[in-house]
Amino acid sequence: MKENAKKSLVILVALAEGIPMLVVQLLFSKNDNVRHISPAYLPLTVALALGAGSAGVLVSWWSWMVLLACAMPAFSHVKQEFIPLTITQDDVWDWTPLYQVCQEHQIRFPMIGHVGNTSQFCDPAISYPWAYRGEWVNSLWLWRSEEGEFDPAEVNQRMADRDLVLTAPDFHIRNSASMLADPVEADNAHNAEFARAMTANPDWELAGKFSIGVINRAEIWMFVRKAPLRK
Repeated sequence: MKENAKKSLVILVALAEGIPMLVVQLLFSKNDNVRHISPAYLPLTVALALGAGSAGVLVSWWSWMVLLACAMPAFSHVKQEFIPLTITQDDVWDWTPLYQVCQEHQIRFPMIGHVGNTSQFCDPAISYPWAYRGEWVNSLWLWRSEEGEFDPAEVNQRMADRDLVLTAPDFHIRNSASMLADPVEADNAHNAEFARAMTANPDWELAGKFSIGVINRAEIWMFVRKAPLRK
């Protein structure tokens, strides 16, 4: 009896440690990556294994069929989304056309702003052509979805010291195997609205467009200030 009580206590403790994180991730999180890397799921796994072992579930032949049926979709998800296999093609966004536009407009120390965001549409990636050449550049993400509703007035204030701004009006990410919404969709929800506003803005002009990306392709619109800022 004492041995069974100890097993039950271990199971309860493990479940108590793992269930809160499980509930938070399933019901409140927009990012499911943590389900694969969070240590909170280790005690939950131990609890389930101990519980199944104590109940003698794994002794029955059908339990292994259920286990495999549950494991295969999970493995497929991990393989597709998280394991860098050699057959997986990496997305590459070459921002060299942006560098060339700045050179054509004689913007020596670019102050760049962008509406929209992905792993390749971000400040480090945008800045890379200058960093690669050992030159100076500043890139600023003008709006992100966790800040709340898209506020054009606030975005305009942040553009006050920018020479050039970017967006990708028709950018759509590929469908993911994730069960939850990708926050990147929210970060790019107002790209087209921003592009229309910039096209009608008398202080800015469309400097050009170019296609970018290998997997998640996009068309980048570049706007430069008509009256350059004094530097």
